[in-house]
Amino acid sequence: MSDSSNPTRFDLAAVGSTAPLGEMLCADQRLRWLQGQRIPVEAYFEHYPDLPSNPNALKDLVLGEIRLRRELREPLEFTAFCKRFPDFIEWLREQFDRIRESGSSDDTERDADESEDDGDWPDLPGFQIIEPIGRGGVGRVYKARQFKLNRIVALKMLLAGAQAGAKAVARFRTEAEAVARLQHPYIVQIFDIIEHENQLFLSLEYVGGGNLAKKIAGQPQPIREAAECIRTLALAVQFAHERGIVHRDLKPGNILLTEDGIPKITDFGLAKRMDDDASHTKTGTVLGTPDYMAPEQAEGRTHDIGPATDIYALGIILYELLIGLPPFRGEAMVHVLDAVRFQVPASPRRLRPEIPRDLDTICMHCLEKEPAQRYASAEALADDLERFIAGKPIHLRKTGIWNTIVSWFGK
Repeated sequence: MSDSSNPTRFDLAAVGSTAPLGEMLCADQRLRWLQGQRIPVEAYFEHYPDLPSNPNALKDLVLGEIRLRRELREPLEFTAFCKRFPDFIEWLREQFDRIRESGSSDDTERDADESEDDGDWPDLPGFQIIEPIGRGGVGRVYKARQFKLNRIVALKMLLAGAQAGAKAVARFRTEAEAVARLQHPYIVQIFDIIEHENQLFLSLEYVGGGNLAKKIAGQPQPIREAAECIRTLALAVQFAHERGIVHRDLKPGNILLTEDGIPKITDFGLAKRMDDDASHTKTGTVLGTPDYMAPEQAEGRTHDIGPATDIYALGIILYELLIGLPPFRGEAMVHVLDAVRFQVPASPRRLRPEIPRDLDTICMHCLEKEPAQRYASAEALADDLERFIAGKPIHLRKTGIWNTIVSWFGK
């Protein structure tokens, strides 16, 4: 760890964050490693002498270093960690056993070189498979050429084929039906749904610039660029909401980028039609990605999931663009869900002081725990971001002043 003239990235003592120490230090740890500073966990002991007596925070940091070493292909040896942390030998054994059993990355969306490609590509008449480009929970995606129109497409194949469960098939069809209703420049377009030899495929617009998760990669993005990205996405989300579609799983991995950097929303597999009471999800079921879930999703309140749920997710993505990491993370899903439900995240401005107050206000307004307290619509969010980008006062600032005046006269 560097000397006191180079404090931790977020200057935790100065910001007075209410977030757990382990969570804050893990954010600092990841940023430093991704910037080339391969600092060991022990480097934090100088600035945080009580850390060794805080097992939860210390385990968070140890696990963070293990994951970073895997991600960055740095040496990772069980015996070395046992020597460094002898009090955690059994816990370390569990973590390394879990790594060996999984044999894969922690991400649900993986790049082609991590997608466990077995070379058994599908044979679909009218298409030439070029290469695998991704894999998610229910589908594998290939880059392909469609012969008839001589165009490059993304071909999404439902995993398990004829053995796919009824729910998986229903969600696959839900994605097709949802996207078919959404012809918008910032939403990945669907060309066709194809069934061949009991195997379902979606032919989709090919977007060749990777995804937003890969672009962020733990690094804070330029402030104006972050605001412009979320404004663009909010316009697309508003378009979907006006046509009765709630995405329910917005996250950087589901935002594709064109070669020019224009974001496009994809993966509507968990989409919900607002006019459809029949759902594939019963009350109490938690669906989505924990780091990006709204509180109503984390609590399984399916009837409360609506447009405000997507607005919350846009706020999380904005937070990650500004800070490099989402506000709530953890080893166990239950801990993340508890944080989503009960913890107030440290504001982006407290972690990165150069963030303008108005953009900080916009982000935190999206992250209100109660849906009714967030922006009334994605259009309202896009409008405030447009005002921020143009250097105009945001509507929330006006509302805040008015509320202050009312409160003052009320006294």
